[in-house]
Amino acid sequence: MKFRVVVAKVGGSLARRGLENLKLTLDELGSLDEAVVVVPGGWVFADISRLVDSSLNLKAELSHAMGILSMEMYGYMVANFGFSAATLKDLREVKGGDKLVLLPYSSGLHESELPKSWRVTSDSIAVWVAQKLREWGYDAVVLKITDVDGIFKDGCLLDRVKAEDVRGCVDSYALKLIRKYGIRLFICNGIRRGRVKGYIVEGRTLGTLIE
Repeated sequence: MKFRVVVAKVGGSLARRGLENLKLTLDELGSLDEAVVVVPGGWVFADISRLVDSSLNLKAELSHAMGILSMEMYGYMVANFGFSAATLKDLREVKGGDKLVLLPYSSGLHESELPKSWRVTSDSIAVWVAQKLREWGYDAVVLKITDVDGIFKDGCLLDRVKAEDVRGCVDSYALKLIRKYGIRLFICNGIRRGRVKGYIVEGRTLGTLIE
């Protein structure tokens, strides 16, 4: 095992709550001593792609490519905050302390084995990338950084939950990959300062672990 890489899906929900929230979350990730790979969400770029798709009923492979490209646009925005743009090929040679943001379209993920469907979001890609890193000899921890505390049941926040019991919050294909590969995904509220770093550094903070 080489070392641990933090795979952080940073969703568009943070940007919707204000770009300052996105910046503070990225600053928190950037302050970690460990290598970090940000998997970008789609934000408004994906909204436009979905609108075009619903209006024109595009072929599945085309709408999927547009969705992946929308993530790449978000990724370039993340790169503006001190993260280096990287392709999947670059992740084979991650170095300790690297702060990277994945460019999914340039990585060819629109032509990968991933299903060509809107149900494959950046959640799925984050889990898929973590598995690739494991195949290449790295350890990998996966976070979904969003604007909610985690998964609730009967009004109570769940500390952990089995993937097969999750309904919503994470896309269905990501849950399938979690079960297939035995990867765990932690849902963390990026609006609340210190939670991301608390989970990575201390191994505990408020949120929900899907396993």
